[in-house]
Amino acid sequence: MSDVFKWPVALPECLSVSMDDTIAVLTLNRPHKRNALCDELVLGMQVFFSSIPSNVQGWLFMVPAVTFAQGST
Repeated sequence: MSDVFKWPVALPECLSVSMDDTIAVLTLNRPHKRNALCDELVLGMQVFFSSIPSNVQGWLFMVPAVTFAQGST
């Protein structure tokens, strides 16, 4: 997998994109909030999905396992 990729449009700091050949890997980066969804994150994901370059053939959503809020208990 390559280093962080420069996406065609600006994404918020809570998201990062890397490329694995023609696959875009979108990673959540809000460990201080256990990667819980927030307006900034959701809007950033909307920007990501509305700006996928034509050379990208697929995407993968990644969340660091140790920093994931999986819902209420």
